Amino acid sequence: MKITYDDINSFEIAHIFEYYDFPLFFISSSSNKYYLNYYVDELDSGEHKWIFSEITNMERLNLLNQRISVITILNKLKDSLRLNYLFIDPTKDSTDILKIDRITETNFDQESFPLEDYWVEYDHHLQKELKKSTEIELDASKFKIVLKDAANSHDIALDFFVGILQQFKTAFNDIASDIYERTTGVSNGANIGLKLDSLQPSSFGVYLKSEDDLFGTNKKVLGHFFEVIDMIENQNAEDIIEFIDQEDYSLSTLKSINDLLKEIKNNKYSISFKSKAETDQSAIEVGFDRSSYSKVDVINNKLLDVTLEREEIDVVGVLRTINTSTNYFTIDSPEQDFKGRMSKELFNKVKNDLNKFTVPYGINAKLIKETRTELANKTSRVKFVLESYRQTDEKLVEKIIEEDKS
Repeated sequence: MKITYDDINSFEIAHIFEYYDFPLFFISSSSNKYYLNYYVDELDSGEHKWIFSEITNMERLNLLNQRISVITILNKLKDSLRLNYLFIDPTKDSTDILKIDRITETNFDQESFPLEDYWVEYDHHLQKELKKSTEIELDASKFKIVLKDAANSHDIALDFFVGILQQFKTAFNDIASDIYERTTGVSNGANIGLKLDSLQPSSFGVYLKSEDDLFGTNKKVLGHFFEVIDMIENQNAEDIIEFIDQEDYSLSTLKSINDLLKEIKNNKYSISFKSKAETDQSAIEVGFDRSSYSKVDVINNKLLDVTLEREEIDVVGVLRTINTSTNYFTIDSPEQDFKGRMSKELFNKVKNDLNKFTVPYGINAKLIKETRTELANKTSRVKFVLESYRQTDEKLVEKIIEEDKS
């Protein structure tokens, strides 16, 4: 990366998170690209040391929407070798090249990072508070898919092209099903209609549009899809495996996205997706090309190693502990003790209301038993998810305690 002093002076301020005499932590922009800037210190030489990195629009939005914390994004940029130390010398000419050092484990200075992690809470440039948003919504009324072969010849087989669109549709609706299940608690296949809007022959681009509903599900689905592709494009193998282990998406969704990218890789193509953020109408583009081909194998190997079985069980017992901060519960019953987490829907409903539970007290609970088997290691992990409950009277508590004693 080569940047002159003229270049950096031409960058426009997009957001300022910390300010003291001058912006200390901000995002700048130039030609639809975004750059993270974090001030470290003034050196004895008179140079000013900064942390500097180009970031994607999705990463920018995740930071603004408090979906990623400051140290977390810095670490992810560092781990993917995208973070730099930038040195500004006030005595240099405007045409001189800035000194930029890629941050590695060898030259990394822990003191250049914030002492404690935090969320950005105020934008001094736009003069507005920043609030947490769980999802990024994109304009799904018209978005673009561009498919390219290695030579950019536009010589693309019709069956291949139609197959890619079909695989995209499958991935799109698998994400919609995940959102529907998180919202309603019901596992039911969703089907959001996709329609061809127009063609752009010069770039072999296809404009699609999706059907909307009262809840703007299509905007959320497109946002999630872009987020996954952006993660695969910009994160390393360890981060991708960690992302899969978080279980934010079903195995069906991850497999359908991986099948789409595997088809692109096997035919030596690249694909990009373009839309706009609903909040500020800024252009967002994510893609998958030759530089990310190896990541398909990472995802594929991980998915091949995992099977997931879900079983609904009814439990009658005693609610021993419930923590609405860390999302954790324990239930004792004559058969066994159950430990786990609440479903996202139940957790969101009760997390700010401790009066929803009485502890210790009898409980009739509907749990989902999730058995996740890693075939390679021949190991299984069992998790219990509390879907719904009804607390019962004290007589049940006394009965369970007596049975425990015997």
